[in-house]
Amino acid sequence: MDLPFSLTREQEAALESAQEGLVLLTGMAGSGKTTAAIHHLLNLIQGGVSADQVLILVPQRTLAEPYFTTVRSPGFPQGLLPTIVTIGGIARRLIALFWPLVTEACDFSKKENPPVFLTLETAQYYLAETADQVIDSSSYFTSLRIRRNRIYSQVLDNLNKAALVGFPLDQMADRLTSAWNGESGHTAIFYQAQDIAVKFRQYCYQNNLLDYSLQMEIFHTFLSKQAEVQQFLKDSYTHLIYENLEEDAPASHDLVESWLPQFLTGMFIMDENAGYRTFLGADPVSANRFIPFCRNKIQFQTSLQSSARVQQFSKTLSDCIYRRTPEINSQVTEAFSLENFRLAPESTEAAAIEICRLVESGVQPKDIAVLTPILNDTTRFTLSTALGNLGIRSRSYRPSRPLNAEPAATCLLTLARLAHPEWKLAVNTYELRSALMTAIEGMDMVRAGILSDIVLHKKQDVYELGSFDTIKDPFRLEQITYALGERYEQLRAWIYTSRQSEPEVLDVFLSRLFGEVLSQPGFGFHLHYENAAICARLIESIQKFRRVVSVAGTFSGKDISLEYVDMVNKGVLAAQYLEMDQDKDENAVLIAPAYTFLMANQPVSFQFWLDTGSSAWSERLEQPLTHPYVLSRNWKAEEKWTHENELAVSQETLNRLVAGLAARCRQKIYLYSSGISEQGQEQTSLFLRALQRLNRHTYQYLEGNIV
Repeated sequence: MDLPFSLTREQEAALESAQEGLVLLTGMAGSGKTTAAIHHLLNLIQGGVSADQVLILVPQRTLAEPYFTTVRSPGFPQGLLPTIVTIGGIARRLIALFWPLVTEACDFSKKENPPVFLTLETAQYYLAETADQVIDSSSYFTSLRIRRNRIYSQVLDNLNKAALVGFPLDQMADRLTSAWNGESGHTAIFYQAQDIAVKFRQYCYQNNLLDYSLQMEIFHTFLSKQAEVQQFLKDSYTHLIYENLEEDAPASHDLVESWLPQFLTGMFIMDENAGYRTFLGADPVSANRFIPFCRNKIQFQTSLQSSARVQQFSKTLSDCIYRRTPEINSQVTEAFSLENFRLAPESTEAAAIEICRLVESGVQPKDIAVLTPILNDTTRFTLSTALGNLGIRSRSYRPSRPLNAEPAATCLLTLARLAHPEWKLAVNTYELRSALMTAIEGMDMVRAGILSDIVLHKKQDVYELGSFDTIKDPFRLEQITYALGERYEQLRAWIYTSRQSEPEVLDVFLSRLFGEVLSQPGFGFHLHYENAAICARLIESIQKFRRVVSVAGTFSGKDISLEYVDMVNKGVLAAQYLEMDQDKDENAVLIAPAYTFLMANQPVSFQFWLDTGSSAWSERLEQPLTHPYVLSRNWKAEEKWTHENELAVSQETLNRLVAGLAARCRQKIYLYSSGISEQGQEQTSLFLRALQRLNRHTYQYLEGNIV
């Protein structure tokens, strides 16, 4: 298989070095390292190596997309395929394969039963069941004013950190307490969080449940050390490609280091100024351990997807972040545009107008990305509406957004509640109004509100939908219109027909609702691809939930569909998805959080950075029950986390983020800031101060060069 481009000098050197053992490829993102690795893979196979002898490790599935694209292409040699997987994927496969070994050494109560691997959602579900009992009976977390679903996610995060960093679970609270530098009373919640984590782990052992943390702990501390497993790995893989190892965790590095003697060749790929997944346990410092093992080290110095002027801008902005005197030249001034506004909506409108200008000049919408530190509903709606009014398609992606915050998902689940009166779940007029706005094309808030007030009523603990045909008030009929009333009546008739049919599991019900009604012309999911994608994710989420809880046998007389709906309403099930594969070929402007864009690793020609005055560009999220930098191998025990530590981490985080985004931009970056945030507060962030410094020096440079 020949790839349609020539190799650079660094890529040729990497391929030559890869024949001599272990080689390390370093450089900025987009400098051609992964392309060299793909050529190395093809060379191995063409040289007679069986493809299934090649192990390709990635820290996250999105980073494996270039390899999947290669093996799926028509020109890839027929036959066996390489294994493209995360360390977590290997752990899960080998635990399932060697389960008898695991049950002999570990304290699982049901040794005769198979393991039940939990997804992120089902782990949250079972943790919530455990945590709710403890919190209610022991009055835990009374000093916190956060939602319970945030407590669950942070407890799971602590469990994952313990497994990925490699320390006992019962040391978690001591580590957090030793570094705490605030009020002494706060440290009690660390031990409360640890108690819940321990009880959840006990529950998992009692029911053969393996969340991600338990999978990694078992694999790292026990299974990988067994002679049978080591021999299996030695027989299975003789060549290694380890992609973006700086985004992986220390426990993963430990495992790979122990496997090095079995590999005939190995290619390690590291991005400079990366480590974006630090909050998930990534450790670039730990990744450096592989440097001494590599006989050859190739540094890729030239970006193949970012222009020289954008790279110069990145370096200049880095100087401003660290309060160094920047060097401004014509390349820098051509690479960026900075506009300041008083209010955030003004900057969003200005960005939409500039995007329209670019598209009219011939730029494809898919070559434009709009990035924010946190993509909230207001920014997403305002920008997508403004672009839509200008005739430009857009797509947005927020992987951590909970299902109960997605209008399409809440619409589907509201209609499901109306179709299942046996659940005895209440539906109010506000929920019905929102559902009708999403379900029926052209149904605005006013008409949906009027219709909901008229048709929704309660009868003997069952919520009923009245017929549009019974509305006699001519004024109301004129307001709603007969066209919208007819579509409502179609939807209502389908729901009541479903009521009279045999009960179906929720995912089947929603598949039918989407296919038979909502995807048809005149309804809100017809040609609305984002709503359709959310529906697909919701159905997949339900299927995974149903499979896990059915196999686990932890239900006793409960309706699984009802339990799922209840968990979504509480915000426990988040349905986090990391891939953008289903949307990446769509010719539309991407609107996404900055970190999501980075990990998707899909460069664009133009980037728009909104809300650059926000502190979220550099400051970590407030997480009172955990701390990604303290729960790390790089943190010295007994040291206190101070303001100086926070500032240093914020500068490093912002610098990495800026460098990563610039490395994925071909032509120009547009920056927009506002003096007042959406919350009505004055912006005074680290990023805003760096941009002010950049703006001041740029103005001085331009003033000095005016002829």
